[in-house]
Amino acid sequence: MGNAGYKSEIIVVNDGSTDSTLLVARNMQSQCGFLRVLDLKRHYGKATALREGVKAAKGDVVAFYDADMQYDASDLARMVGLRNNGTDVVTGSRDYGSYGQARAAISRTYNRILRLVFRVTLSDSNCGIKVLARGAADPDLLFKYGLPLMIPLLSAKGFRLRETAVPLRNRRAGKSKFFQYGSPLGGWKNVKDIAFNSGLMVGLLASLAFQRLR
Repeated sequence: MGNAGYKSEIIVVNDGSTDSTLLVARNMQSQCGFLRVLDLKRHYGKATALREGVKAAKGDVVAFYDADMQYDASDLARMVGLRNNGTDVVTGSRDYGSYGQARAAISRTYNRILRLVFRVTLSDSNCGIKVLARGAADPDLLFKYGLPLMIPLLSAKGFRLRETAVPLRNRRAGKSKFFQYGSPLGGWKNVKDIAFNSGLMVGLLASLAFQRLR
């Protein structure tokens, strides 16, 4: 971000990690004045971690960036630069290069459903790297229907969206908490996550239909 000429801060949200993440992050603060650390004390889930990070953010632009380094930081700086001509949200579009066939197929199918149901023009609604104008980064709105429905919700609210292709690299650390290769539909946790988000999708559809009737 500095090389691109942007003044920025990094907020590390520690969501109940059981390794040395918190210690390492706090030790880095002495070397990096732009680094802030939020410790949630216990595990709440990614949506809560992101919401608390958005609440703490001070900038005019808010970005989401996963700590497992599957995305390239240079893409994040490039996406900040794409916020022009009134664009409110820039989100990545993954190539699924590091995903197996089963996970890639499930992700693509889910995105097709979102495009069909919500008429979202973007090809990848659930990419982990996103850049949002402050006006679009309302923590009470963004996570109301879960992370996978953030883009359809923002689109329904009239925010202007744009996507750009981003390479997806192998994780440098950590592993998926939901998808298990070799298990039916990626494992029981992934099945529960799909069912839960399907319920949220129905809720969002009902809410949008009610708003139109009003």
